[in-house]
Amino acid sequence: MKDKSLLGIVIWTSVVLLSWGSPTFSANGQESGYRADFAYRGEFENSRLYYLETGTNLLRKSREPQTLVEITCEIALQEFAANGIWVGNLRSDGTCGDAGDPRKWVVGNFLNYQVGGGQ
Repeated sequence: MKDKSLLGIVIWTSVVLLSWGSPTFSANGQESGYRADFAYRGEFENSRLYYLETGTNLLRKSREPQTLVEITCEIALQEFAANGIWVGNLRSDGTCGDAGDPRKWVVGNFLNYQVGGGQ
């Protein structure tokens, strides 16, 4: 079971990496993007934070902060609400961290959006 989950995370990480920073478009050419106010169904916990492990293509669950409600870093909250992803550093208390060596963060709801094709 653990191997299946890890394989799934590697596959979905590839999907996220390929689309990182790229807008999604609908059939009629209109930009159709991620909506943070919509709960996308899937295997990822919607409010859970994940990060891309440095030097790998593996997503890891964040230990602290674990969910969006624990974040007080305003720029991170804005980016998660707009895009579901953010590149930066968070301290364990949810405040903004130093600018050096930023992590790539993603919220579970965005992963569900990517995996489910926006459904």
